[in-house]
Amino acid sequence: MATTMHEADDELAVPLDSLLSSAGRVAGSQFLPGREALSFSGALARRPRTVTERLSRLAVDYAGIVAGTSQAAPSSRDRRFTDSSWSQNPMLRRLLQTYPVTSETALQLVDDAELGDRADKRIRLVAENLIDALAPSNNVLINPEAAKAVIETGGGNLVRGLKALLSDVSSAPRIPSMVDKSGFTVGGNLAATPGAVVFRTPVPELIQYGAQTDEVREVPLLMVPPTINKFYVLDLAPGRSVVEHCPAGPPGLHGVPAQSNGSARELGHRHLRARRPGGLRRRA
Repeated sequence: MATTMHEADDELAVPLDSLLSSAGRVAGSQFLPGREALSFSGALARRPRTVTERLSRLAVDYAGIVAGTSQAAPSSRDRRFTDSSWSQNPMLRRLLQTYPVTSETALQLVDDAELGDRADKRIRLVAENLIDALAPSNNVLINPEAAKAVIETGGGNLVRGLKALLSDVSSAPRIPSMVDKSGFTVGGNLAATPGAVVFRTPVPELIQYGAQTDEVREVPLLMVPPTINKFYVLDLAPGRSVVEHCPAGPPGLHGVPAQSNGSARELGHRHLRARRPGGLRRRA
């Protein structure tokens, strides 16, 4: 049976659809290295003496921490532990001291495994993420700054944090947001340089910016940002915009943002069709 063009699009769009769907999602499986984990475990199993030496040294370090004779401490540049309670409170100091010695041992074991380049990078990524996640500062029950904030706000900070978490997981990619988006408005305090779309296709658009000076260059400058970023990364707030202060000067400046509205499957079809001969067509 002959395959229609739309069916062919569906078949080709599946991998792209999957890629676009997962690109903004940090799934647990992406941080589980699979075969690399088996290689790492096998490499350590073949080096029992090295592993024993590492764990013995770690046990000695723990004993020194419990006895109060250890000089272990995180980097002075680590801002997570700047509160004086981490050093003045005996219990917190000991809990904190276990962190750098354990972290160092974990990374040393990764070095000892002598994995291939790809496996080493993946295992090291997992190890570093686990180390950061298990930092004492991330535990609200022992973090002195968190405890002070709870007391000062009467628990209000915990309520705000829970609301923010629920808001983040209620929409894709369902992970904690790095930025509070409520303070930004496109066209207001973000991407505010005057301009208009002069050419539009299902994939890219062409923006021509309005003149802000008496003289502009005869030959325009075309700016094409990487598709991983929103275009307005080049047009931030007034006074901090590359577009606004570009030497070419609008309207000798054009930008090409990629459209990102629509579902992952719709975007997949758009990009596949755009790659065909004559795929890009002007659309009002």
